[in-house]
Amino acid sequence: MKSVEIEEKLFEELVNTSQVMNISVSQLVSMFADCVRLPPGESGLISYRQSLNETPMTWYHIRQNIREVLNGKPLKLLQDKAKSFPHLRPALVICNGPSLTKEKIELIKYSDFQHRGGVIFCVDSAAKRVLNSGIYPHFIVHLDNRIYAREFYKGVMKSHLNRRLNYIMPIDMHPEVVELCRGEKYWYNTACPDFPNMNKNAYLTFMFPEIPTLDSGGNVGTFTMMLANYLQCNPIAMVGFDLSMRGGTKPEDTENFYLDVLDSGGSPVFDDDGRVENIIWPCGTDKCPNEQCFKGECQWDKTKKDEDRMCVTELYGQYATVKDPFGNDRVVEKIYDMYIQILEQRVGYLKKLHPDLRFFNCSGEGLAYVDGMERCSLQEWFTEWSTKRLVRVPKQMVE
Repeated sequence: MKSVEIEEKLFEELVNTSQVMNISVSQLVSMFADCVRLPPGESGLISYRQSLNETPMTWYHIRQNIREVLNGKPLKLLQDKAKSFPHLRPALVICNGPSLTKEKIELIKYSDFQHRGGVIFCVDSAAKRVLNSGIYPHFIVHLDNRIYAREFYKGVMKSHLNRRLNYIMPIDMHPEVVELCRGEKYWYNTACPDFPNMNKNAYLTFMFPEIPTLDSGGNVGTFTMMLANYLQCNPIAMVGFDLSMRGGTKPEDTENFYLDVLDSGGSPVFDDDGRVENIIWPCGTDKCPNEQCFKGECQWDKTKKDEDRMCVTELYGQYATVKDPFGNDRVVEKIYDMYIQILEQRVGYLKKLHPDLRFFNCSGEGLAYVDGMERCSLQEWFTEWSTKRLVRVPKQMVE
């Protein structure tokens, strides 16, 4: 077996995991890929750092969730059932981009799409708005395994409602979120690149052969689109799928700003309202162009002039304002560029496998419009597919 160096903290996690799994650490490590490599390009570097930072947390979550996973249902069970229903089953994926307006939610609520056999998927971050409106999707989909997913359900998880819902979750979901969601759970494993951690995919496939390993697509919207295809849905429409923010949005008000700060070597400091109050950069890092950083004196706050906060000026430089296909100003940053590239690749790949597969973006704004994805309004899409012969989602599909 090739020698693999493991950080002390990760080694402790492997020891604990191996004990639960009744397998030795050496056997555990031997299942992993024996190569550690970086993919080309900037997106590879982002994936590398995220995977490296999240590896110990991932194993801890899996260990905590073992009982739930073994008592739950593998997502493959849904796919096997879906294959037995050959009729047309369109799907609507509700995402939580700025374009998910109250008007669109009302349109979904009062349409007959769900009653005529359409399948509704809802990404986790949109769950609160969707459930509060009286829409009960067939599936709520999770991808990110961090604890802040609890906030997506705050104030709506009453017991009688909770147990009616069906959740699609990665097996490394944060245990507190797993505990919060009391309905039926369908489990999958998020495909992990071979870098920089050892190949989690091979190990988990060995331990849980019935649980499928799925490509994440980089973000929960793209993942849910691919998930709908995995469950034999066609056509697949997206709403609230922007992959950008509206023009004028400040970087610190975007969902990925804090990750960008951390990725650049800084530490955000929050005020009582949860906004970034200042950013502290570690001295000695080569990621900060400000000479004060090397002296341990680099601290940005709102009172400093632009020329005295080069760290943040560079960070803000990662954001740009562009026009979307509808002529609207949109704020986009590097992570969204990567998401759009991945979306285009995945749409092209799936359409190559299934030439009759159709994707629609009904958001009406944003940048998630790639080759192979048709564009129309949500009302137009409902009008078109309400005239088609649909098949109702069989009861056993969600039991």
